Formats: sequence, C-alpha cells, structure tokens
Amino acid sequence: MVDKYAHADRYAYADKYAHADQIKLTGIRAYGYTGALPEEQVLGQWFTVDLTLWVDLAAAGESDRLSDTLDYRDCIAIAQTAIETQRFMLIERLATVIATEILTLPPVAQVRVQLTKLAAPIPNFSGGICVDIVRSH
Repeated sequence: MVDKYAHADRYAYADKYAHADQIKLTGIRAYGYTGALPEEQVLGQWFTVDLTLWVDLAAAGESDRLSDTLDYRDCIAIAQTAIETQRFMLIERLATVIATEILTLPPVAQVRVQLTKLAAPIPNFSGGICVDIVRSH
C-alpha cells in the first residue's frame, strides 16, 4: 500500500520561511509550447507566471543598493526564457524547471512558482489551469 503522506515532509520546509522577507512578481507572460496535446506542442499558447521569492532584504533595506538584493529582472528572464524555449508535456515540469533555475540565484532561499496555462484546449472549459509549487535549498 502506498503511504499517501510519504511526501508530507516535503512541505514542512515551507513553514521555515513563513515569516521571512519576500519579493513577489506577478503577471509574467510568455508564449510557449508545453502541453500534452499535439496542437499545444505545435501551435503553442500563452502562459502566466507569478513568483514568490524568499530573500533576506535587510541589507538592501539599509543600503538602498541593488547589489544587496535580488535583481528580479533575472527571475523574469528565467521564467520567460523557460516558457519560450523549452517544450514539455506537463506544466508541472515547466514550473519545476523555472523553480530550479531561480534557486541558482544566490540570495534566493525558497521560491514559489504559480504557472498558469491560460487557454487549455479542453472542450467546454474556458478557465485557466494552474500548478503551484514551492521549492527551496
């Protein structure tokens, strides 16, 4: 029998950063070719990404220097480049690639990626589909 709580400890780390400093980036848009259906791989579609970045902002708050914080333009570029240049079957994989790349930026301790497929080709469905992942070191 599979223990449905076997991965519960994966989420325990999120509490460690519950009250830490954050930078939030919303509404990052890019056109990409991720999807399980053949037409998604050929025609593509729009995606949006919202990021929450756990970064210690104390030094930047005192110094007012960009060098003491995260240049969030790098995170925007990572998300847009991944969407535009990578092809996957699952948005879960695309979100994981974005999170993994952002975690290589030195000040980022944890990242939350909310990746939304805005117009999935599903009959009689006009909503979006979103995956929401949290990853940390």
